[in-house]
Amino acid sequence: MIFLGKHAPCRLAILRYPIIMKKLLSPPIGNYLNIITGLFLFLFLLQLNCNGQTVADFTLDDTLGCTPFTVTCTNTGSTGANYEHEWYFGSTGPISGEDQVYTFYSPGIQDIKLIVTNTSTSEKDSLTKEVTVILTPPASLTIDSTNACVHGIVEFTSNLVSRDSSHWIMGDGTIIRSMGTVRNMSYSYSAHGTYNVQHITYYGECSDTSKLYPIVVDGPIADFSFVPEAVCKGAPVEFTMTPDFDVTDFSWELGEGDVQTVNPATHVYDTIGYIGINLNISGSTGSCTLKDTLYIYEVIAEFDFSVPQCHQQPVTFTNTSMPANASWFWDLGNGNTSTAKSPVVTYVSGEYTIILSMENSQGCTDTLEKLLTVNELPTINISGNSVICPGEAAYLEVDGGDIVTWSPETGLDDPNSFEPLASPTGDSTLYTATITDTLTHCSNSDEVMVILQEGFITGRIFTFPADTSIIIGDTVVLHVYDTLARELSYQWTPDTWISCSDCSSPTVQPLETTTYTLIVSDTNQCFLSESFDFRIEVREEYRIGIPDAFTPNGDQINDIIKVDGWGIKRLLEFRIYNRWGNEVFATDDINTGWDGYYEGKLQMTGTYVYMIKAEMWDDQITTINGTFTLLR
Repeated sequence: MIFLGKHAPCRLAILRYPIIMKKLLSPPIGNYLNIITGLFLFLFLLQLNCNGQTVADFTLDDTLGCTPFTVTCTNTGSTGANYEHEWYFGSTGPISGEDQVYTFYSPGIQDIKLIVTNTSTSEKDSLTKEVTVILTPPASLTIDSTNACVHGIVEFTSNLVSRDSSHWIMGDGTIIRSMGTVRNMSYSYSAHGTYNVQHITYYGECSDTSKLYPIVVDGPIADFSFVPEAVCKGAPVEFTMTPDFDVTDFSWELGEGDVQTVNPATHVYDTIGYIGINLNISGSTGSCTLKDTLYIYEVIAEFDFSVPQCHQQPVTFTNTSMPANASWFWDLGNGNTSTAKSPVVTYVSGEYTIILSMENSQGCTDTLEKLLTVNELPTINISGNSVICPGEAAYLEVDGGDIVTWSPETGLDDPNSFEPLASPTGDSTLYTATITDTLTHCSNSDEVMVILQEGFITGRIFTFPADTSIIIGDTVVLHVYDTLARELSYQWTPDTWISCSDCSSPTVQPLETTTYTLIVSDTNQCFLSESFDFRIEVREEYRIGIPDAFTPNGDQINDIIKVDGWGIKRLLEFRIYNRWGNEVFATDDINTGWDGYYEGKLQMTGTYVYMIKAEMWDDQITTINGTFTLLR
């Protein structure tokens, strides 16, 4: 393969020349016209192909750099004597030449443009590329070393430029890193000497290092401290100087206009916030000012009570102390304490001394004491429940307090009256009266029901049992239930062998078959009455006895042996004897039985003799004897 390169058209024409001439000189030989014509054709093609297409192209050795950023531009497009190359760098140009080296001093995205011109044909081509130039943050410093003494403050200030971070090399082995555009740095040296300070700034991939700045630290040496370190407003603070070298004179500037020349010095601060402290020292080697800052904290205990303060109603303590974040201790005056910020407490009426003590995280404290008076609730008296017929009204009455509010307001002629007229419609209504004492703002409430009597609706009163059969001496409850929950009156007949003749569910114990009749009426006589019959059949059956065995083992099953049967009116005697004839149990209560114990000991398994004597409902006395077995 033959490499032709940028001048391929011209080289191709030269390579083709022998082929062209061979064809032109082919028979008939001696045709000079053909030879002359071919020669002109060859020269035309040679001129056309050697000029070629104009191409602008170049490479860059780098596209990202820090100021000053130098970039090398290498032409890779058209070249030769008949081509002109013009370069533009940002707003600078044109600059002639095939290859260029250029330095950018301004940050930003910069354009590099190349224009190539064919001087023979005036044909042009251009290409533009971009480079990114990042500003290198200059690392220059200004230094205030007027206070360059041991423990004195030397102030460093860098130029104001954008940067990501800085390194402050203080010359004594300390390197301090600061983020962002921090310009100022304060530093204190701990010994005499000369310290070479250097500043390094960083922004992206760019950095700059300043020259060395010598700092000479000399003069008198001293130090000072203060206690306590957390200073509370109104508490004394003691400042102590510790001289070390060449201190012949000193003075304190403690803030609030206080200047002292004693050591130690004491000051009580009346303001809050940051206070700058200066200790001025001097000696034969010069003078110096030592500086420090303290913060004065203040705590103010303050609270209030919610209104009203009433018997058995919650009182909220609203804590408005400063600062809001502290620890709290409440003496609630009723024997209880709390550490909540704003406790809620319920008191009975009386007077209570409330004490709030608080402490912030620096140990500053304050205490506040207030008297809390808890008032009695106003006495309320309200009328009893009322039962009214449909379409009627009832007066409600309440007294106590200064104002009254009734709820709900439905059916009331005046919900703020102490004697409103109530006319509920549709349903019975429970009204609540709330009275308020306007002096103490305490309220009390009570309720009264206005019952709207419902009419009798078939099937809404249920009774059971309607008919039943019992053995003489047994009892049965006659149940009556009104599904409308009305105020009703009840009348039972006959009134014999019945626990009550005017209640809803009496207990009956008839000694012969009896039919009880119930008449139900509403208490207001708004509607007609209803009647119900209950027939109780009484069977005369008599039997008395006990089980054949029992097992007093504590499993709650068959642990007791007692008299059972039918038609028993009254138990007269129930006695049990062991095999030696000793009486181990006796009772005349039919509901009481023997648990197998005698004189505190569970008796042995075996056969025991019993005797039962009872009066039956036919007034006959029945006596029976027999045996049973105790099993363990």
